[in-house]
Amino acid sequence: MKKIIFKKLSNEILIFFLISSLALTLIVWVIQAVNYLDIVTEDGHSFGVYFNYTALSLPKLFSQLMPFVFFLSVFYIILVYEEKNQLLVFWSHGISKKKFIDQLIQFSLFFLIIQLLLATIVVPYTNNKSRSFIRSSTLDFFPNLIKPKKFLDTV
Repeated sequence: MKKIIFKKLSNEILIFFLISSLALTLIVWVIQAVNYLDIVTEDGHSFGVYFNYTALSLPKLFSQLMPFVFFLSVFYIILVYEEKNQLLVFWSHGISKKKFIDQLIQFSLFFLIIQLLLATIVVPYTNNKSRSFIRSSTLDFFPNLIKPKKFLDTV
């Protein structure tokens, strides 16, 4: 019975974590993608380079937002359990508060390992890949032709 209770708790935390991290990461990604439009407008790179560069910034954003979203998920789910008196189920089934905290710490270690893998392996690789897109791209001169207060007669 104790395994079922902890499994339900971890599933609810995981579902809330996935939904909220997806939403928050996409919001921050869109805001940063707008900031990266300078790659196209001022530097003269193509839209393909822009889309690859912004897509490869997603792991970095997710890695940076992951600890905050995990804390938010655990806090929110425990708060919901407290409001609905579902924590009484834990205590009435003989689960001590120490055992409850130990299970949360073990569950948190799983996310810590994922965070470390992202920060040490995936993020440096994607950052290097995105910078290589910028370095190896050819410049499209069309944005450079359109400048304010400048007239170029291409004929």
